[in-house]
Amino acid sequence: MTDASGEQVDLAHMCVTTLGYLNGLLIPDAWTGWAGDLASAMGNVKTVMEWNPGADLAAVCEALVGQGDDYRSHPGIRNLVLGKY
Repeated sequence: MTDASGEQVDLAHMCVTTLGYLNGLLIPDAWTGWAGDLASAMGNVKTVMEWNPGADLAAVCEALVGQGDDYRSHPGIRNLVLGKY
C-alpha cells in the first residue's frame, strides 16, 4: 500500500497508526505518525550504541533514522553488531 505522498506503508504500520488516532485522548496525534517512527528509531540507535560502545553516534543515527529497507548497507553501521540472535 502507499500513503498520500506515495510512500510505501505496510499493513502493520498502518494499523498501529490508525489505532493511535482512534485512541487520540491518550496519544498525541504526532506520536501516531512521524514522531512515533522517530521514537522507534531512537530506540534502535540506543540499542546499537549499547552493543557497539565505540561506534560513532552521528554515523549510527544517519544510518538508522529515515533510511529505507537497505539501511544495513549504510557505511555508518558497517561492521557493527545490529542484532543479537
